[in-house]
Amino acid sequence: MLKSYCTQNNNDCATCSLVNYGLDCANNPLPQVIQLQTEYYDRVKALTNISRFHRTFETIWDGIPEILKEQLSPDQLSLVVDTKAQSFADGKASAGAEMIDSNCVWINGLNRAIEWTEEGAEYQQPETTVEGNTQITRQVKIKDGVLVPRFAD
Repeated sequence: MLKSYCTQNNNDCATCSLVNYGLDCANNPLPQVIQLQTEYYDRVKALTNISRFHRTFETIWDGIPEILKEQLSPDQLSLVVDTKAQSFADGKASAGAEMIDSNCVWINGLNRAIEWTEEGAEYQQPETTVEGNTQITRQVKIKDGVLVPRFAD
């Protein structure tokens, strides 16, 4: 179907440089472009060695410049993703420790985790407020406690 507002590529939106995020130049959805982008993304993800780590892949994918996504094949992009993932893993390993939770650190040299609790801290009575449609309860610490470490099981 010809679009009266189109001035590029004889109404061939899929080859138009103005197309971005599956939208034509008037911001109308282009299902065929969205489908191609999804298939391309899924192909790259399937080719990487980190595809089972969804969050890691998403973070790396979002950091790849659009120009590379437009110019590289899925095979080439999967190498970029894998290289960035390996660099990230090497950096974490070189630190010798990794924060697991807000109160737990894995120490590579010990091959164990150390957790801690805070004993003796004091808090005000909880305060409840309503923000929008959400009820929020907050506690304010008025006295710090002592951190007591222990090896995690």
